[in-house]
Amino acid sequence: MNKSIQRVSTLFKRVRGDQQGITGLETAIVLIAFVVVAAVFAFAVITTGLFGSEKASATATAGLGEASTSLTPKGAVIAAANQGKDSLSTVKFKLTNSGNEPVGLEGTDTLLTYSDPNNLATLVRSADATGSAETSPWWWSEWKLGSGNSLDSGEVVEITVGLFTATDSTETVNEGAVFAAGDTTLTVTTGGTFAVNDTIYIEKEQLTVTAIAVNDLTVTRGVNGTTDAAHADLSAVYDVISRLTTDVGVNTSFKVELIPAEGAPFTVTRISPVEMTAIMDLR
Repeated sequence: MNKSIQRVSTLFKRVRGDQQGITGLETAIVLIAFVVVAAVFAFAVITTGLFGSEKASATATAGLGEASTSLTPKGAVIAAANQGKDSLSTVKFKLTNSGNEPVGLEGTDTLLTYSDPNNLATLVRSADATGSAETSPWWWSEWKLGSGNSLDSGEVVEITVGLFTATDSTETVNEGAVFAAGDTTLTVTTGGTFAVNDTIYIEKEQLTVTAIAVNDLTVTRGVNGTTDAAHADLSAVYDVISRLTTDVGVNTSFKVELIPAEGAPFTVTRISPVEMTAIMDLR
């Protein structure tokens, strides 16, 4: 009996002194804690990595957009000479959009510059296609395919750069009545203000002065692609000045740069011919 009691007592002491079960539980708790901490850390690292990748992608995309352009030339570069055929008057070129995203060409958000070996000018957006009454070199856009203020994929826009300027002569039509369409004698306030071969503007029409008799100007109507139209008495008369700081004579290299609000600039670089004609294909 005593031996049995001693055996039970010895077994009880052994069980009570055995800490293996408790040690295993603590190890499990520590392991779980490590797993949780590792999971939280991994989540933070992955989230940071994804955020960084997204920002890097956005930066790369923006940089690519600034470094490339979908604007593509369409056809030849066409230039027109002034009346004396010794300087360029206008330069025209067409653009299309070869990409998928539209390119904004809103007049207030688009910058055009002109440069040659001796000059640099920022062009102003003209109020119309003829550059009527502009007092500095100008530009104009006209959609040949499509419409609007942005160039969508497949659309075609024609850009006109005016390299001559017009100034207010302070003279007015002095007919006492309407200066009718087709009338080739124009009476102004002071004919001595003008000279033979001057090109003048009345509203949107250009006219060339071929003779002067006191205050009566003999004129050729609707020159340079403008329309022969009637003009009210006292309409302002503008004198076109072809030779300014942007004068582009024969065999002169020049560059026109179009800078849209987004994307890379588009550049046209050409050399004027050694012999000028009324209309020239600069290819």
